[in-house]
Amino acid sequence: MVTTHRITAEPYEDSFTLIAIHSPLEDYALAYALNKACDLSLKRMAKDLHITQNLSFSAFEWEDTTNDVYWMLIANRCVAEERIFADGFFAGHASFTIHHFITKQKKVDYFLKVDTVSAATLDSQVKAIRTIPGIITVYPIAPQFLKSNTTVII
Repeated sequence: MVTTHRITAEPYEDSFTLIAIHSPLEDYALAYALNKACDLSLKRMAKDLHITQNLSFSAFEWEDTTNDVYWMLIANRCVAEERIFADGFFAGHASFTIHHFITKQKKVDYFLKVDTVSAATLDSQVKAIRTIPGIITVYPIAPQFLKSNTTVII
């Protein structure tokens, strides 16, 4: 008897909440501020999230084993350097291009992904994030509106 395995186009549905953060803070400064304001322990991942060889997005994570919650802070922007191989004035100079992790949300600076947390905890964390100096705005986003064909290599 032959076993047939099917791979569907639908991604695995995971229960998580995504919080959009608008802030000019650097990634490490935001992670530090989130750790203090929300009582987290976010640490830089050993490897960034790589979309392609030239595109990588900084990421911080923390697994709260006490409450069984996984937290992940992901930068939504990265700047890729590209060399211009042409004759003329700009020959050999670098060109910089901004790329977004979630292209449908280009104005968002960071995403905080929170797995399996109660609505009350989420509300208190969003309120705590709003108190951080340098935060412009914070709001939850429904993950089903962000479906993308992006493949992430971790």
